[in-house]
Amino acid sequence: MEKLPAIKCIQNDKVFYLTSMNASLLKDICYLLRREEELEIGFQRNLNKARANDIKDYLVKEKGSIPAALILSAKGEACIEYSDGFISFKKCPKTFMVLDGQHRLFGLTLALEDEKKDFEIPVIIYVNLPVKEEVSLFIDINTTQKGVSPSLLLDIKNLAGRETPIEEKQSYLFDRLNENGILANKLSPIKQRTGFISKTAFFEATNKLLTTGLFSTKDKESVLKGLRVYLEAVNTVLIESKSKNAKITNTNIFKAIMSIFNDVIDISLLTQGNISKDSLITVLKPISKLPYDEYILSSNKATLTRIISEMTNEIKGYTNNYKKYSDEDLFGC
Repeated sequence: MEKLPAIKCIQNDKVFYLTSMNASLLKDICYLLRREEELEIGFQRNLNKARANDIKDYLVKEKGSIPAALILSAKGEACIEYSDGFISFKKCPKTFMVLDGQHRLFGLTLALEDEKKDFEIPVIIYVNLPVKEEVSLFIDINTTQKGVSPSLLLDIKNLAGRETPIEEKQSYLFDRLNENGILANKLSPIKQRTGFISKTAFFEATNKLLTTGLFSTKDKESVLKGLRVYLEAVNTVLIESKSKNAKITNTNIFKAIMSIFNDVIDISLLTQGNISKDSLITVLKPISKLPYDEYILSSNKATLTRIISEMTNEIKGYTNNYKKYSDEDLFGC
């Protein structure tokens, strides 16, 4: 028998126990019912081994901690008893079914096997649940628990000192652009909002210009200046389109115009000799004729791919209008 300190909890007549166990113990007593293996009674998804490895690395290499509890269902063979603040049970194979936390469990097991390092983890134990209630609990856990928005996680990363150099620069650009200019008060740092660019979308859209092209080696002030001029030029061209859907604050349009940023900058330098607002407008002008009212302007990926492709074709088509140089002009003779 195994005996551990535990707390008994009752919620809406449902009883469960809170305790903690080591990975070495959990490895010997837990099992899963996978849907593909047990069609009649199985309900767990297949294991994502990469995710389990990530959890192992987080614990072992990054010295992290995982406070979230495994949720187990104890079978009759466990002979669960609770008395005076202690829970006791038989330490037998397959007496505790994992209802939630299989990747955490396998991550712990990998750490135990590969690194010879044991970890303690919180555990919640339900006792003698019928299969119907186990499945209902599994559904409730995986549908009613809402995750934190990606934008909020990005917004608080700097508080933990976990921003990468690129993310630090993106946060600076996001905050400054939201203060004044074309995108002032149109960037949403914490959640998705209609008519606003979320922080997640902004980071995705600006990653390319910060890692490739002219501005990848510039300081954040230079990037900010370049972005302000570019966005003003884009906004002018979109207004000229006369389309009610041609708005820079639409997520797909914003991602698309940022996707062609490097191409527009290169073409403007090549054909205009600079990247002033007027020069950028000249290069961007062809995209004003795109059929924005025909696009499904949601976050639909197929639509985004189409907009990027059509914008790219238009601005590259502009290069066919290069000033024609005679040999005398070209070679100075």
